[in-house]
Amino acid sequence: MGYIKKLKKSYREGKRIFKLAIKQFYEYTKGTGFKLRAIYAKYLKKLEVDDKVILYESYHGKNMTGNVYALYKKLLTHPKYSSYTHVWAVDNLKNPCINTFMDKDRVKIVAVHSKAYVKYLATAKYLINNTSFPYYFQKRKEQVYINTWHGTPLKTLGKDVKGATVSQHANIARNLLHTDYLLAPNKFTAEKLLDSHDINGLYNGYIVDS
Repeated sequence: MGYIKKLKKSYREGKRIFKLAIKQFYEYTKGTGFKLRAIYAKYLKKLEVDDKVILYESYHGKNMTGNVYALYKKLLTHPKYSSYTHVWAVDNLKNPCINTFMDKDRVKIVAVHSKAYVKYLATAKYLINNTSFPYYFQKRKEQVYINTWHGTPLKTLGKDVKGATVSQHANIARNLLHTDYLLAPNKFTAEKLLDSHDINGLYNGYIVDS
């Protein structure tokens, strides 16, 4: 009798785990995240990097300011880049700050996580950000990734945040490892970023202390 009870219990537990697995698989394959990964992978495979495109993203697209904007202003008017296309990624196409960019012939605005955004993320030669690109981003060897981290990190970051887990700062760490040039306003900022995200000694890019 005890054996039968154990068998029934195992059956019920197995059935519960199976249903949970099916639910997670369905959410993974039908969810937005999976679709974005699939689209991005397709672009990586089929499209070449465009040497005359620069993609800008500031604070995950929440605004168009900071060091990223400063670089944009310089590059937009620089004779060497007169034939380049400048693409801004924003999280809201109704953001009023977009209006100041719309009259520029060589400037395009795309929504973060849109197909256009994913395409430029996969094909723009130059990528400029002050935080991090999405979880599905994988820098191609032909691309140049410049990170102009926002401000001086006087607050805790990454592993230094109380109760933080590795997964919570994994994407930033991965982004920093993809970075070719890490622009920092001082030595403290660069050291803090690398150490707090567990990549001190692993980073192979250039640190520009300027």
